[in-house]
Amino acid sequence: MSEQNVAATSSTLDQLHCPSVTTSVSSSEIKTTGSAASPPTDLTPISSLDRLMSSKSLRSHTFPLTNFGKNARSFHLQWLDNFNWLEYSVSKDAAFCFPCRAFGVPGKFTIEGFKNWKKAMERKNGLYQHEESASHVNAASSWEEKRLRVGNDAVVSTLLSTAILEKRRFYVKSIIECIYFLIENELAFRGDWDIDEHREMGTVRNLFEFKLKDSEQLRNCQKIMPKNSTYLSPEIQNELISIIAKLIEQQIVNEINSADVEFFTILVDGTKDRKNKECVSMVARYVLNGNSIETLIGFETTDELDANDCLPN
Repeated sequence: MSEQNVAATSSTLDQLHCPSVTTSVSSSEIKTTGSAASPPTDLTPISSLDRLMSSKSLRSHTFPLTNFGKNARSFHLQWLDNFNWLEYSVSKDAAFCFPCRAFGVPGKFTIEGFKNWKKAMERKNGLYQHEESASHVNAASSWEEKRLRVGNDAVVSTLLSTAILEKRRFYVKSIIECIYFLIENELAFRGDWDIDEHREMGTVRNLFEFKLKDSEQLRNCQKIMPKNSTYLSPEIQNELISIIAKLIEQQIVNEINSADVEFFTILVDGTKDRKNKECVSMVARYVLNGNSIETLIGFETTDELDANDCLPN
């Protein structure tokens, strides 16, 4: 492969439309969790398009104090303004999440309610921890999608938050960069099977986990990815390799079509492996910008080295 083609393919990766994961839930699919407990009745009905509770509706309410050691704490009215998903149940003196309730996400914020007011505003606990969790992010995206879809009767695939789409594309693009690095340096992809973790510890996964340690942006993107959409399976790796190969092939075709001379040459050579199979490499030679360029366009295994086996079926 010529250095020009490698560079061209690298720039093409930025234009590659990475798959995005959308969440589409119709009003008939919205369910509560299957727990025997049930949320309080003084919250917004899950059939509603928006949270009906606001700080104004509870302005006259006195929030009861709960003892935490030597200190007593309570729910703060301002939290309803800071978190647009937050609800407060007067009957249970507990906080709930409207989108998570509406889309059946199990947890404290859907059935029992959150009431540890001491840790409510800690960065790695309470309200902030719930807001940054993958389950909440997906539920909030579905909530926003439903509101827009019902209000505008728009196409579902266009309604997912632009910020969420950009994060998911950055996540997949990072995996593509790992795969491209291994291809360019002719390194193996697969590794040993880890019996304890029930997964393959291949080079792609290890390289991607190394990038995670070094990139806070990538770690934030990983948080919103569904657990069943990591894009690190062998099947996805093979699909991405095929996409990169097609991009390289197209770049070679474009160069040949824009070559200085309209003629080009196909060079074919081969050698037998240990199984007595003929390994044939095919190279295209053409002139571009006054330079003679030879670039690999294919590698095949045949039983014989003759014209019939070399020609495509």
